[in-house]
Amino acid sequence: MRGGKLIVLLAGGGHEVLDFCDRIYDENDDHPDFAIALAGAVAPRDFERGILICRNGIGASVAANRVKGVRTEVCHDNLTSRQSVESLSLDAQRRRHGNREAGRRHSHI
Repeated sequence: MRGGKLIVLLAGGGHEVLDFCDRIYDENDDHPDFAIALAGAVAPRDFERGILICRNGIGASVAANRVKGVRTEVCHDNLTSRQSVESLSLDAQRRRHGNREAGRRHSHI
């Protein structure tokens, strides 16, 4: 399952997890579609926050930011992720990790 280790880690920490992605990897997946679905769940506060992992995060972030009430940013490591949530100016609800920039060490659990 895509995101399996991350889902197990988050669920084990007591977080409710809903996976918006396909269950099987397809190189033709359109990640902005997943971003919009996730943003649609975060905007009305069905979920407090969301995490979307794709290649570089630019297109997914642009797509999610088009959903009213959602603010998103690209995070490359723990520091930028933590600061995006703690920053009052961003009030970030959705984290986006670009795994190409973060590198294998940071993007895989």
